[in-house]
Amino acid sequence: MPVENIKIIDSVLEDESKATIDNLFDEPDKFAFKPSYMNGMYFDEIYHARTAFEHIHRMSPYEITHPPLGKIFIALGILVFGMVPFGWRIVGTLFGVAMVPAMYIFGKKVFKGRFYAFCTAFLMMFDFMHFSQTRIATIDSYVTLFVIFMYYYMYDYFINKSYNTTLKESLKPLFLSGLFFGLGAASKWIAIYGAAGLALLFFINKATEFVEYNKLTTANTKKKPLWISDYPSNLAITLGACVLFFVVIPLVIYIMSYIPYMMVPGENNGISIFYENSKYMLNYHSGLEAEHPYQSAWWEWPIIAKPMAFYFGSNLAPGMTSKIFTMGNPAVWWVGLLALAIVTIWALSKLNKNLVVLFALGAVTFGYIALPKNFFTTLFNSGSAELWWAVIFFGIIAIMLALSRLDTNILITSIASSAAFGTILYLFKDVERGNEYLKSDSTQAIIWACLFICISLLFIGMYKYDKKMLVPLAGLIFQYVPWIAVPRIAFIYHYFSIVPFLILIIVYVIKKAADKYSGMKYFACIYLGIVLALFILFYPGLSGLEVPTSYMKYLKWFDSWYF
Repeated sequence: MPVENIKIIDSVLEDESKATIDNLFDEPDKFAFKPSYMNGMYFDEIYHARTAFEHIHRMSPYEITHPPLGKIFIALGILVFGMVPFGWRIVGTLFGVAMVPAMYIFGKKVFKGRFYAFCTAFLMMFDFMHFSQTRIATIDSYVTLFVIFMYYYMYDYFINKSYNTTLKESLKPLFLSGLFFGLGAASKWIAIYGAAGLALLFFINKATEFVEYNKLTTANTKKKPLWISDYPSNLAITLGACVLFFVVIPLVIYIMSYIPYMMVPGENNGISIFYENSKYMLNYHSGLEAEHPYQSAWWEWPIIAKPMAFYFGSNLAPGMTSKIFTMGNPAVWWVGLLALAIVTIWALSKLNKNLVVLFALGAVTFGYIALPKNFFTTLFNSGSAELWWAVIFFGIIAIMLALSRLDTNILITSIASSAAFGTILYLFKDVERGNEYLKSDSTQAIIWACLFICISLLFIGMYKYDKKMLVPLAGLIFQYVPWIAVPRIAFIYHYFSIVPFLILIIVYVIKKAADKYSGMKYFACIYLGIVLALFILFYPGLSGLEVPTSYMKYLKWFDSWYF
């Protein structure tokens, strides 16, 4: 309760002081006697919002485990609205709002229709993680929007032929893609994961063009396209421009983001501070051996095995609860896994059946080696890991043999693959699956060999099936797969930058079905309604709304959902 009837009997202070003792007791009506997320910090805001404040006042930053740009964006809100919750959250929220139209224009560009663009934006708007992550003053909102845009502009370049337009026009999407890559990398390093995806898309495009160029130059025809003569020089200029767009400009942005570090009085931080801090970040993230009750592995994120709680309300009325947790909308994330499986099958349908058997060998071997041994036994409470993986692999082999009508080549490939998989099962059956197991050279070699085979075959098949879908596939894979190698503890919110590409794959499946079946749009609308209904159902737990404790218990669908 507020202290009342205070009487000041001595107010003698130092002569140089401008304060008065009365200031200790003025404005009691503005003091928060019930602290909550609405008047204070929660979760990692204690690091990021504090560091933003320190940047404003030229103080040594407290949080130095991520690049500075995200905190600079937070500081902009604080400069305008003050060091209050609205101030340190508003810019991140606006970035979250911007993701909705960004996904709309991305969907419209890929699917060429307003309905599918609307579906893309709708799924992003009502995904749980999009809502919870963009309301908190952390840096994930910034990097996720930048990742969306760097693939959005690479899509422009990837699906078009550079020789069908002027050189200047062809370079514009590359410049913008590189610009947003630089902004993303200066916000959080996870944007750098996407650099491999951008590079792959670029070189696939250039390889396709070069094959066509080589074919035309060697053809015995007198009349050749006008672009043939200019192509070598344009190719050289484009490659040079990419060094500028994807290396030099991002590096300049990254270095400039350290200006707040350089402006701290007495620190003598020169331009090299970005290099020293980057080394520190690399050592920190590679050597972090902490534990956290909400940590989760990369394979747990898409199945929403372990949501993460951000906030627990206190001093509430009896029987009431206020919580904020982050997780995915099951109707988006689980359906997204199904859509990804469907798209994978469509892509594999364009490959030779022998290569499909090889893909199955790589995928099932990866699952057996990389996932915990209790992955299936916990779900079904019976059988051994070896039994479950064997059933999956030999089931796929049986299907392939049936589809090929016991083709001799498929039979030979199946026998060889079965022998290889059986050997893996035998060699790893009794191996302990601790941290040292995952870090061992033999385990890592098998994991990455399997991933290389599967990703390569998937990309080849999708290129043949529908070239444009390589872009969302690249975004999803190259934002996700690097987490398999990250040694530090991780959390479900690290999946956030992957969700936009999962949504694009969902809408792609919807469009393909609607193109084939006239009534599918009605089912799509029902699906969107389910997404919205789940968002409304879980809204109290995403927003901190005070509700009866019994209501929150209804949201706990699984024992691992201990938010």
